[in-house]
Amino acid sequence: MILICLCDDFFKDLNSPIDDNDREPLENDLPDLEIEHDLNQEITSDEIKKSIKQLNSGKASGIDCIINEYLKYLIDLMLPVYTKLLL
Repeated sequence: MILICLCDDFFKDLNSPIDDNDREPLENDLPDLEIEHDLNQEITSDEIKKSIKQLNSGKASGIDCIINEYLKYLIDLMLPVYTKLLL
């Protein structure tokens, strides 16, 4: 019987209107990170190479029909092209 009462109270509170003044801003829960300067930097060929090497093998291709093994196998040949695409 106690469980039913607890569930009843929970769902009543869940569906009740919330006063926006009672809410804490979401920013209070986020860590204080200063990463904006990193986001504006150019992507380097080393970052591209590292990302491609971390791709999982044996996965299905996307809508472009390019499989991860293709990207991994041709990384040395195609890296300059990938780098130019991001400029």
